[in-house]
Amino acid sequence: MVTRKVGKYQVGRTVGEGTFAKVKFAQNTENGECVAVKILAKSTILKHRMVDQ
Repeated sequence: MVTRKVGKYQVGRTVGEGTFAKVKFAQNTENGECVAVKILAKSTILKHRMVDQ
């Protein structure tokens, strides 16, 4: 599995996907806590003029 480090989180596999975002599994590298991280598709949001929401 390919992972990427973002801040103190090691981000891994995609657990969900929608029109405007993906949800990925991540783990805090300092304390081992597992979380879900929502990653928004900036280009899609700008295209649909949803910046304020």
